[in-house]
Amino acid sequence: MKKLIVIILLLAMTSCVPQEASVPLASPVNEIVVSNATQLASAMSAATSGTIITIRGGTYNAPATGWQVANGGVTLTNYPGEQVVLHQSRMDKSGNYIIKCLQSSPAVDGNKILGSDVNGQKGIVMQGVTGAIAPAIVAYRCDNWEVSGVEFRGVGYAIFTRKVDNGNASADRWYVHDNLVSDYYRESGMQFNGNGNRIENNEIIKLTADYNSPFGCQLLNLLGNNNIVRGNHLERVDQSIRCIGIFFEWDLADNNLIENNKITGVVNGMSFFGGDNNIVRNNQLSGADTAFVVRSWADGVTAYPCNFSDFMPLEGDLASPDWSYMYPHDCRSKGNRFEGNTVSGFATLSRVDLPEASNIFVAATPTPTLTPTNTRTPTPTITQTPTPIVTRTPTIAPTVCETMESESYRITICTK
Repeated sequence: MKKLIVIILLLAMTSCVPQEASVPLASPVNEIVVSNATQLASAMSAATSGTIITIRGGTYNAPATGWQVANGGVTLTNYPGEQVVLHQSRMDKSGNYIIKCLQSSPAVDGNKILGSDVNGQKGIVMQGVTGAIAPAIVAYRCDNWEVSGVEFRGVGYAIFTRKVDNGNASADRWYVHDNLVSDYYRESGMQFNGNGNRIENNEIIKLTADYNSPFGCQLLNLLGNNNIVRGNHLERVDQSIRCIGIFFEWDLADNNLIENNKITGVVNGMSFFGGDNNIVRNNQLSGADTAFVVRSWADGVTAYPCNFSDFMPLEGDLASPDWSYMYPHDCRSKGNRFEGNTVSGFATLSRVDLPEASNIFVAATPTPTLTPTNTRTPTPTITQTPTPIVTRTPTIAPTVCETMESESYRITICTK
């Protein structure tokens, strides 16, 4: 009898314990799932460090000046298997972004925008409008961000990280990788004015001849130091627009490593309008006029790019992080090294104004470092003697020079 009572009690106690199979699967502790633009704005305001904002599939219309995450350490991502379109319909007006990070307090560092692929396409799309002039993502005083798995369509710039307060504040140490810029309308597909960024495995395509800028066209613009640009594919598709591959601007684009990139269809592969001690190696370049343009200006020139701007450090501000890259200021491109690059199609390998013995060109490698994605038979690789000033034997044809001017710069390009 006692044994029977014990068994009955045990059965009763067991029935009161919730069964493991009946417990629903839990979401991450700090996850917020949103399904409309109002919820997204609320989540960005409320999220704290460690929060994941998961966005369900669909189109989300951005507010006039864009969304802004209030705190650092927040991740934005798409719901697995669902593509998210973040649309800014006012991008043809200045100041209308999709994502912005422009405040200094509290610090908004370490945020991530991570798209996971959906049926072979990027999981997050940032969509602008025809003739857009504003960046999809704009930032300063916001460090250590990561952006990946995003397609940028019809934007002014995909990403524009700014430098302010005479170089004392910028967006530094970003990791931008595995994104697609399918078209853009301002001068640069991506522009990094900050320092210590890693820009890897992105595709930046200038698809059409449409652009809305007085400052020319380049696929990638650098105005900072100690950046790594590696494994990217930069391409101009519409041949009626004159675009540079990578543009090193002012006298602040120093100590950058540019390697294993593929740059195709451009007028000039890389142009240095100031910029010292950069290493350019093992890249593939194909284009029309000049593979490497290295420009310097005589002392006393005060026009662009030798003039002073409010993003540059003051001469007396020795504590500025950019001071040692700016001073002593001489508006010359020096100490740059070019080695192991594969060059084809250009009329001229290099053009050097005010030759600097410290700029070194080493013979191009005959073997591409990246696998070509097109089917066009490559032209013979151009090589050069490793001397500071490199010349190329002219063909028996007249030289034609064309001068391009804008508010930003004046450049003369000669073709044969």
